[in-house]
Formats: sequence, C-alpha cells, structure tokens
Amino acid sequence: MNKEKSYTLLGFFLLLWAVVYFFMYYNAMPERVAMHFDGEGQPNGLGSRLEASAVFIIMAVVMLIMHFVKKMDPEMMNMPVKKTKENLPVLYQISKELLSFIIFWCGAFSLFISYQMVQIALANNSELSDWLFWFLLIGLFIMIGYYILKMRKH
Repeated sequence: MNKEKSYTLLGFFLLLWAVVYFFMYYNAMPERVAMHFDGEGQPNGLGSRLEASAVFIIMAVVMLIMHFVKKMDPEMMNMPVKKTKENLPVLYQISKELLSFIIFWCGAFSLFISYQMVQIALANNSELSDWLFWFLLIGLFIMIGYYILKMRKH
C-alpha cells in the first residue's frame, strides 16, 4: 500500500475511533460540555453533548472534500510551481500525498479533540493538553512546507 492510501485510510480510521470514543462516554458526560477553549487551553464555551458531536461531522466533510479533490484533473489544481507536461505527473502525485496527509491530520486532530472533550467533561482533566495541541499544529505546517519544497524541486 502506498503512502497516499495509507494516510487516507489511517485518517478515516482515526476519525472513526474518535467518534466511537466520544459516544462510548456520551451518557456519562454532563449535558453541557466544554466546546471552545482559549489560547491557554482553558474551556471558555459550553454546548450540549449533541452540539459537541458536530465537530466529527465537520471533520468528516473536510476529509471527504480533500479525498475528492485528490481525484481532480491535475490541470485544474493550483500548484506552487509552474506546471509543464514533464513535471505534471510528479506534481500531481506529490499533491495527492499532501492531501492524504491532511486527511490523516484531520483524523488525528479529531481523536485529540474527542479525547480532550471527554476527559474535561468527566473532570479527569481541566484544560487542553498544550504540548500535544502544538505538536499537531506545528506538525501540520512542517509537513505542508515539506511537500511544497518537494514540489519546487520538480
């Protein structure tokens, strides 16, 4: 299995895992759960458990859009470099890998959010895990930069 398919499948698996985890604890959580957090990870917005589950629908939609964008005609895609007949197949493959990585990242971020919402709702934790949040966010931008640099080599 190639990198593109691995990232995509793992991303959707992580999203599914996030949904299962959230709904395993759904009835144990209070009716109002933390849904919004400030820059220091402190909850500053509450919503119903059902509203909190909407994050998974949003992530699924984003991931599906990314999946279908991968199947677009490469001529229609914007690239950070000039497209030629010679480099288009390579650029297309790199862009598909990037989109697949973003799908994986969305799944990982969904799992992070699911875990944090449940732990905070059950009073096992009072704030978001700073280091993991920043690891995920910085990791996303590092990988986007990596793929852009990879495209510029072609």
